[in-house]
Amino acid sequence: MVRQPRRRSIRNLKSSGWQAGRFTGRTLDKTTTGLFRWLTTDHSGMARMLTLMPQMGLLDSVKYVLACLLITLVGIVLQVVWLYFLIFHGLPLLLPV
Repeated sequence: MVRQPRRRSIRNLKSSGWQAGRFTGRTLDKTTTGLFRWLTTDHSGMARMLTLMPQMGLLDSVKYVLACLLITLVGIVLQVVWLYFLIFHGLPLLLPV
């Protein structure tokens, strides 16, 4: 093996490090782009079902929104009740007095 002068070997190390950095950057860019493109693709077919769904009238839309609001409010109330029981009834059982 022929010994290279110090300047040339350092220059080779710098250029190979730069090439490795470029390769890593490009590979990472391609990977993340492909991953996020795959994640944002509709795999369930929901977009197609929504386009084939018949249009709703104003009254039906209002009923749908109110039903979603009611379901959300019931869920919030159930979570508050659950947290109340966990904190005020479950925690004293876990902490010996």
